Amino acid sequence: MIARKNIQQINNLGMKKKIILSSLFLLLTFCTLVAQDFYYSGNSKIPLSVVSDKVAVISYKNPPVPHSTPLLLSSLGEVDRARYRLSVFQIENTSGNKTIPNVASVRNQFLQQDLIVMPCYKDNLGLELISTTDINVKLKTSADLAFLKGYAKENGLEFIGQDPFMPLWYMVAITPSSKGNVLDVANKMFETGRFASVTPDFAFDGNECAYDEHFTEQWGLYNFNNEGIDVGVCTAWNTSTGKGIKIAIVDCGVELTHDDLASNIYHLSYDSELNGPPSQQYGDHGSHCAGIAAAVKNNGVFIAGVAPDAKIMVASLPFSWGTVSRFGRCINWAWKNGADIISCSWRCSQSNLLEEAIDNALFKGRNGKGSIFIKSAGNAGLPISPGGSTISYPGNYRPEVLTVGSITDMGLRSSFSSIGESLDVVAPGSNILSTVPGNGLDVFSGTSMAAPHAAGVAALILQKNPSLSGEQVRNILKRSTRKVGDKSYNIITSLGSRNSHYGYGLIKADKALDITPASF
Repeated sequence: MIARKNIQQINNLGMKKKIILSSLFLLLTFCTLVAQDFYYSGNSKIPLSVVSDKVAVISYKNPPVPHSTPLLLSSLGEVDRARYRLSVFQIENTSGNKTIPNVASVRNQFLQQDLIVMPCYKDNLGLELISTTDINVKLKTSADLAFLKGYAKENGLEFIGQDPFMPLWYMVAITPSSKGNVLDVANKMFETGRFASVTPDFAFDGNECAYDEHFTEQWGLYNFNNEGIDVGVCTAWNTSTGKGIKIAIVDCGVELTHDDLASNIYHLSYDSELNGPPSQQYGDHGSHCAGIAAAVKNNGVFIAGVAPDAKIMVASLPFSWGTVSRFGRCINWAWKNGADIISCSWRCSQSNLLEEAIDNALFKGRNGKGSIFIKSAGNAGLPISPGGSTISYPGNYRPEVLTVGSITDMGLRSSFSSIGESLDVVAPGSNILSTVPGNGLDVFSGTSMAAPHAAGVAALILQKNPSLSGEQVRNILKRSTRKVGDKSYNIITSLGSRNSHYGYGLIKADKALDITPASF
């Protein structure tokens, strides 16, 4: 941790359902830099912002298959409807050209032509809306049905039918021969003045992400101002919350009675000075890391952790006047007592004793499957000489240590974040809100904050499939990243592309779970 910004500590808060989401005004759209769209709800215009790196694809025969081109389209999910398949793709332009492609250029990336490609949107409360072909139309009177059918035929729309419960409501759908996307067509229909209401039938995720009081301030979990520059937990939580997984926080101790941590604290703990339980508190750093990884979700107060149902194992030691033997004892206690993940946000002098403790965790932990050992990259920034490394030990000890750097909420490397060939991934680390002693919250910055984000995502993966080896979990984390930042990913490996500033990229929980095989 290198910086902190105080906010008012919060004590004795009651349950509150309060989500105040920031308005989103994305500068980049598919066709212009400033365009903003809307749809009609009754006579009101509902403003929308285009999500610049996602498209909705409607296919009528086979699943849409992209070409292999510099414009990488990664599938985010699909659903089969009665008349079509709806797929959502994320756009990653690997050519280095910063221009956001328009819908027509994206459509050309697909092998087949019997499809419709449309933008995805965000409303002013942050809800992501996925375009479908369908439009809901309310007639002014039942006598207007003939006009609706005629209008549909003249404008290349398919007449679907009547709502089974509300007789004045009907559905029509755009087709590949329609002029414009579903938003254009719906707005044009309403502006004829012949219909009582015309609204696109958007698809969306109806689950609330979290109602913890300060969740909207946790940009690392969901970035309301910069779509996708976060670890993507909202979708991931539909699949996994880390239940049954133990995350060891090897640090300066955790406030065991904190309202947002207490129910997730594992019953066993360790302190290096006592050489046994209970853990002690030697500062606020450990509580902050613990909250990032596994603070309780949906208790109405404070924040949510990346893995809000995981258990927090506390192994404490004093950072001031710390010694290698103390770090080693904490690591060995953690894996011997069942830690699935060991999160370490500190630096240390090089030592064979420490390396043996890490090896024990990596290869003996989890009954031989291997504990996931996660280390912060360090806060030394850029090296003096080009091509050098500033990764702090033991982040550079061996490839099996997962080393995590920090990014800002804009997706750029935090100025303090160390770089080097040992860097594996990046995670949110600048201006991170989390728990601190005194039943409070505070904002810290550092790669110390990035590492527990990765620990939380690893817990989500392991809940979905506890039989995975440590190597398999690490590989999933690296393969499921999002490419962020201002550097070319020019080092190619069997797991993808990487560089020394961002590793393989930003960890993404939703994408990680998509490629995690189910446990049988």
